[in-house]
Amino acid sequence: MRVCIVGTGRSGTTLLRRLLNGHPDLYVFDETHWVPKMFEVFGLGRAPIDELTSIVERTRHVGGARTFELPVSELVAGAFSDPLVSVREFCDALGSRMAAAEGKTFWADKTPDYGPYLGMLQTIWPDCRFVHIVRDGRAVALSMAHHPGFQWLVAAGETWWVWPSFNEYATVHQQEDASELAFLQLWARRLTRIRDEMRRLAPGTGLEVHFEELCASPIAVLERIASFARLTAHSGWIAAVGSVVDPSAAVERQWPEDLPIPEGYRALLASTAGWSPSSL
Repeated sequence: MRVCIVGTGRSGTTLLRRLLNGHPDLYVFDETHWVPKMFEVFGLGRAPIDELTSIVERTRHVGGARTFELPVSELVAGAFSDPLVSVREFCDALGSRMAAAEGKTFWADKTPDYGPYLGMLQTIWPDCRFVHIVRDGRAVALSMAHHPGFQWLVAAGETWWVWPSFNEYATVHQQEDASELAFLQLWARRLTRIRDEMRRLAPGTGLEVHFEELCASPIAVLERIASFARLTAHSGWIAAVGSVVDPSAAVERQWPEDLPIPEGYRALLASTAGWSPSSL
């Protein structure tokens, strides 16, 4: 894995994935969720290919659809001479096949919920670079309130989707209405945990960028990310960025005037409202 994009969710990871997936050398998975389960079961050891395949096929979105719909066994067929492979070998084979199908060289992943697993991912892929995209927490919370996945997390009292995604555990609870403050609390927990994980990465392997700056100055931000991720900033790719990014997307949603923001969240909000990325 060349690059991994993480975030609190509703923070711009989908936009960033679309931009990086447009790079001529990089294919980016859209929310896998299965690597932590693989590592929980097999660690850095070797596992039967069909068991790793089964984990991929049993990983679901909140609506029940598989996170990866293509036939995994066919994609990795012929990739191994040994019936037992490591998690890295399996994922690299799958990612490389997806990249090659688009004429690309490297593969990456966009799974916001990998935020608390960065250390684990770096154990598997020591050379991977991690990009954390943050957004004003008020806008994030208001967007979460309309998303079934985050509605489920709040209703279930959970913070991350990785474990509920396996074996359709999400059917245990139903989504339910909750106040914007409940989603602000969820955002705060997720952001704090991701930043904690980013601080413990190897020096120079983590980068935090702001969604608002990406919308306002997409070329500058993409050039920074490309340099950080050791990707060539191809002129054609850079030229196409302007047609993808909508500057109005960063317009802040209106937080309800009758809903005061608790004091404990204000410092955290201030750290996401600026436009100055920091490299960790």
